[in-house]
Amino acid sequence: MSEHMSDAKFGKVFAATLAGMVVLTIFLIILAHIVGGGIADSDVKIKAKDEVTLARTTPAGSVAVGEVAGTTAAAPSAETLSGEQVYQSACAVCHTAGIAGAPKFGDAAAWEPRIAQGDDTMYEHAIKGFNTMPAKGGNMSLSDDAVKAAVDYMSSGVQ
Repeated sequence: MSEHMSDAKFGKVFAATLAGMVVLTIFLIILAHIVGGGIADSDVKIKAKDEVTLARTTPAGSVAVGEVAGTTAAAPSAETLSGEQVYQSACAVCHTAGIAGAPKFGDAAAWEPRIAQGDDTMYEHAIKGFNTMPAKGGNMSLSDDAVKAAVDYMSSGVQ
């Protein structure tokens, strides 16, 4: 016998292989349908065994399209926020963890050289931004006075 397969023999082997793959595919589809119970993708729903699981798997938010029923409470204006509230809303993200070299709230050693520069310098850095800190902590809706109140709050935590 020669090492080369004739065209006729190749055609028969190829057709048999192809037919075997088709039969295998059909078998696997039927098996998946039996095992899966014939569930369509649109019918799949999360079945929670208890409220804890349901709460953990509920989407974090929702989108309302059109008019919203009822009234929504307005957020307090930047003018009425205390220094602590401004700190919590704009500054705490970096100053709690010391991100990008931000002095941590309450860390006297980190705040000492900044306090030594004077309030005006600290206010200017907080309002205009300094190094990696964005202007007004990234919240441009804050007034200069609100930012100053936050600076006073943070620096008073170490004095």
